[in-house]
Amino acid sequence: MRHSASGASAAAGTARAARPLRQLIAGTWRDGDGSELIDTNPARPRETVAAGRLAQEGDLDQAVTAARDAFPKWAAAPHPVRGRILHRAAAIMDAHAEQWGEELAWEEGKTLAEGIAEVRRAADIFRYYASEGLRPVGEVFASSRAGEQIQVIRRPVGVVAVVTPFNFPFAIPAWKIAPALSYGNVVVWKPASAVPLLAVRLAEALVEAGLPKGVLSLLICGGALGGRLVEHPGVDAVTFTGSTSIGRNLIATCGRLARPIPTEMGGKNAAAVLASADLDLRDGSGGGCFPLHRTKVHRHLPSRRRGLGRRRLP
Repeated sequence: MRHSASGASAAAGTARAARPLRQLIAGTWRDGDGSELIDTNPARPRETVAAGRLAQEGDLDQAVTAARDAFPKWAAAPHPVRGRILHRAAAIMDAHAEQWGEELAWEEGKTLAEGIAEVRRAADIFRYYASEGLRPVGEVFASSRAGEQIQVIRRPVGVVAVVTPFNFPFAIPAWKIAPALSYGNVVVWKPASAVPLLAVRLAEALVEAGLPKGVLSLLICGGALGGRLVEHPGVDAVTFTGSTSIGRNLIATCGRLARPIPTEMGGKNAAAVLASADLDLRDGSGGGCFPLHRTKVHRHLPSRRRGLGRRRLP
């Protein structure tokens, strides 16, 4: 099984050894037993970024079982204690930002500056949620009964299945995994198979930071096994970012199972082109979740320039 992960070499002409891909299950790094996964650089399709084997059904069951076993102790840990682990993970990400940012550019296709910035942004996200344990949690409301107050306390949900896309392989997982862990949940993560190396790096940071076994499992697998993760009876909630078609299918599945699933799917972003716009400065928005789908052009823009927005970008 061969995947051409979108990526551009950050250092043209530099030969690099392919990185090994491993699964993280029950706190142990292990090779997969499924089909071969070869992660390539599409700027140089013969250049292998990383290689390994995909996870299988048995790996999924072990990951969910380990998560359920780890949940009670992790949820019972004081919030600041969980936060200290996330703080350490953020520091590890910062320390490796240039190396991992270069790998991100190599594997996924961003510029080197964007790759480094994304790793550092993920560190900031982990740092933010690490501090949640020091903020007020819950709410108190007045009651209509004398001498009574109503207190609302938030409790962790349990095992959260995290499914993430290729376009922000470090930041989007951070947006999902950091708050889930901070609030006492445990995570089984299925990243996009086009960007497996960056998923390994993020998981490495958490393991090095001291995350207990089973609190995070990483399954590098195809879409079919990802679908079974969402349906697994040991999963309590799902969070998904990806295509509209897959998201709708997962919403239907979770609706049938009465399972919470926040989703972020294809957007329809718009741009307004004013009469004073310098169209020579236009540029593409790349393979992110914010490409333009609609353009509103000012009616006073000269007709000879109105068509510029419809031309193919170089």
